Amino acid sequence: MAVNLNSTPYPPNPRPTVKTPPLGVVAGAVTPALRIGQMYKAANLGASLSAGTVTKAGLFGKLAQSLNPMGLLKSGLIGALISFPLAAIQNFLDLKAGNITERQFLAATVADGAAYTAAGVAGSTIGAILGSIIPVAGTFIGMTLGAVVGMGLSQFYDSQFKPKMRQEVETAMFGG
Repeated sequence: MAVNLNSTPYPPNPRPTVKTPPLGVVAGAVTPALRIGQMYKAANLGASLSAGTVTKAGLFGKLAQSLNPMGLLKSGLIGALISFPLAAIQNFLDLKAGNITERQFLAATVADGAAYTAAGVAGSTIGAILGSIIPVAGTFIGMTLGAVVGMGLSQFYDSQFKPKMRQEVETAMFGG
């Protein structure tokens, strides 16, 4: 008995299909990278806004769009790609000058990189919120204020928490 696959009692799969480029064997390696983009689009609140599931006119819709988890993840990854190498360079210069040991270098790089990443994410989140709420010039105002907040939080970390945070990370990494 032949089964007719076109007449199933289930609705069609609503998930987007992956369009694999005609690359032959290499296409299998490209497909996961394509799915990341599709996951980002699916999680993007812009799709929900255009579908009408979240009201665009309301403040909630704009705030929710600014706090999109995929956007925050992207901001954190980009921030980490910038913060950790800069922290490593700064701490390497201290290591070469003889101001810190190798253990302190490793712990300081982890502590500083994480703190600067968090400051950058906080600044970009505040900037995104303002950019979404304020009409016309909101993008510029949000970008400017987000940068100021991120730099301010970094300076606050440097002046108030840096030595203690470095010591706690060193203890956690290497023991007492």
